[in-house]
Amino acid sequence: MNNNPLPTPSDASPRAGAPQKNRVKKRVLWGCGCGCLLPLFLVIALVAWGSHYVKSPGEQIPTRRLLSESSEGLILLSPKNGRQAMGVWTGELLAELGRLDPEDFEDPDLKEMVQSLQGFRAESVAEFFDFMPSSFTVALGIDSAKAGQLTAISGLNLEFGGKASHFLFDYFLTDDSSTIEHAGASIVPFTAPSNSKSNWYIAFAKDTPIFGNNLPLLKSTLTELLDPEVNAEQPSPALLRMQGDWAELSSNVLLGATLGYRERMSAELVRTWFDGLAEMIGRDFERNVDPWPNVGLDHLRLEMQPDGDDATARLELFGVAPDDMPACEAFVDEWMATIQTQLRSEGLDVAIDRLSGPGNLVLDLRLNDFKTWLITRVVDNVEAQSSRSTSTQDL
Repeated sequence: MNNNPLPTPSDASPRAGAPQKNRVKKRVLWGCGCGCLLPLFLVIALVAWGSHYVKSPGEQIPTRRLLSESSEGLILLSPKNGRQAMGVWTGELLAELGRLDPEDFEDPDLKEMVQSLQGFRAESVAEFFDFMPSSFTVALGIDSAKAGQLTAISGLNLEFGGKASHFLFDYFLTDDSSTIEHAGASIVPFTAPSNSKSNWYIAFAKDTPIFGNNLPLLKSTLTELLDPEVNAEQPSPALLRMQGDWAELSSNVLLGATLGYRERMSAELVRTWFDGLAEMIGRDFERNVDPWPNVGLDHLRLEMQPDGDDATARLELFGVAPDDMPACEAFVDEWMATIQTQLRSEGLDVAIDRLSGPGNLVLDLRLNDFKTWLITRVVDNVEAQSSRSTSTQDL
């Protein structure tokens, strides 16, 4: 028989109420914890979303789609094909600029730039090139309304910041009476380079920035890019060949250009093209050279690529008539000799080889130690703007 006394109500009540009080405390602590942590989680989620939004390329339209039935040629820049060399070159350039003395500069912007590069390590710039655009394409044509003037529709495929760039464009630049709405996109005119003969415009096709110097052509391009039903027709053989050249260049070279797909180029059209090239690399190159002779071409192709510390370039002319070949060779030899003489006077050694075949002419150029020459010229130009250099010139 169990002789233990039964618990009285006074003995049992404290033990019975203890779990209930503990549960209340836990609920209060849990509620306070959730109340404190929830805003923190929301902030973390917002920062993560914002970081993703800023970095995201967004919805990119391949720039090869800028090539259309009105295009006569293209220029293509593919940073991915020169990423390693360009990273090394840029890193060494910034490191050299970082060795300048900031106190030698009166211009506050230059002084701040040089000061920010103090102790810069050349290796640290390589990561920057991971955010470079994957391609920059220019579709070239002839403006039928303005004889002899090239039209250019260009676009950038961004690997970083496409969404953010589109947002900033819409927020800051489109609230203006000059903004033109077309095909669901906003077109904004902007100031062109001082030597440009035409107005320029910018728009976004989804999250891809598009630039053009011909408003009607830019509008038709946006319509083709943003309306899938417009591209239902089969491309012409000329456009297919242009797209094939774009794909080949984008896989192999840093910079490429081609012209001549619709019909044989007259001597006048070739002169227009060479004028455009001369304008890009400096008109001084054609100062002592006669105009392009009365020679027509089927096709023209230019390729440029870094090669270690050097740079290489190849210019190919296709479809030269046998009777026109001597005049074409004489012009090219004179033109290249002028370029070679001028660059050598500026300290850059250029080796040029010319190869001629049936109807074709090929020029191979090698710019020896181009990296050192380029870095030296940039640093010298920056240093020339220092107060020490200016005071020396005044004396």
